[in-house]
Amino acid sequence: MSAIPASRTFLGHILLADGLISGTTGALMFFAAQPLGELLGLPVTLLRSAGFSLLPFAALLVFLANRPLVPRGLIWAIIGANVLW
Repeated sequence: MSAIPASRTFLGHILLADGLISGTTGALMFFAAQPLGELLGLPVTLLRSAGFSLLPFAALLVFLANRPLVPRGLIWAIIGANVLW
């Protein structure tokens, strides 16, 4: 499997930005589920679960952003996860 350079490259910056945005969104959904649920008309449990599921994904992205090489297949999996989200 081939790998793609990530650290200090455009890809690394994109992974870091995606990780920070995903982490912020996940934390907001998890910790502010009640007011968001009232505002959006969504169940609080759904918001908390979705927010909680984003946190490990965000941590993975930040970790990968600092790696010298990232497997190409993993990059495609991340793109797929973002599209599905």
